Amino acid sequence: MEDGLAPSALQVAFLCEANVPYKDSTVIRAMMSLDLKNASTAQRKEFDASLDEQGWLKLSGVDTVWCNRFSRLLNNEDGIKEVRNTILRVVKKAAASGRIEQVKYVAQISNDDAIGRIVWKKAGEYVHRHYDPYAVEVE
Repeated sequence: MEDGLAPSALQVAFLCEANVPYKDSTVIRAMMSLDLKNASTAQRKEFDASLDEQGWLKLSGVDTVWCNRFSRLLNNEDGIKEVRNTILRVVKKAAASGRIEQVKYVAQISNDDAIGRIVWKKAGEYVHRHYDPYAVEVE
């Protein structure tokens, strides 16, 4: 490590997952904020429980802001794309678990611009579309 100390076995195991040498590995951090349209308290609890079960941490002091660390990916275009796709799968699964009508979320991944997505149920399946979170108005 940079301080001249060798990493512990636990650090090596954490940093070397998926056969990525620790010297080339980084952690991609992601934070997302969500709006759950017309969700009851019970639905919100189910949604939150699903995110929690999928490894997300709810931040305190604010409504529906969650964060996660992705340690098995390199912090490059491919790694960030994988995190974007993972977030979408996680939100769709949580929406199904809580039977949420619609979820609108923004996510900040690494140092990239924030992304915006809207997830809703259509013909029994959750679908999504992208939106620009920097636009003045979003439907």
